[in-house]
Amino acid sequence: MKLIKAGKVDIIIWSIIALVAVVLVCVFAFYPNNAKRVNIRVDGEVVKSFDLNTDREYTINGYHDGTNILVINNHKAFIKHASCPDKLCQKQGKISKVGQSLICIPNRVVVEVSDDNIQVDEVAK
Repeated sequence: MKLIKAGKVDIIIWSIIALVAVVLVCVFAFYPNNAKRVNIRVDGEVVKSFDLNTDREYTINGYHDGTNILVINNHKAFIKHASCPDKLCQKQGKISKVGQSLICIPNRVVVEVSDDNIQVDEVAK
């Protein structure tokens, strides 16, 4: 078996790659997460918005009388129960970072984490 010797250029390139990797890990590990809200959409319309820092349980009335139970606990949101047949939304796990979402296609429910403070009309269904 023949060993390949690394030249000076190879060492410099690998050092730069390692340095960039360490910087990215530090940025993502210590960067403050601005996730403040959990927005609930049913059939594309925002129906409710909750603070991610307040523990609660909320029943979402979805499409064709489908229901999902959303739980917010320890700054994370997850679907505890769903009336849909496949229950895939329950298996999606917990979300807490901006851009993450839970989706229940049969009930047309989308729960997303956002740093926006979306105002929802109290009369919204």
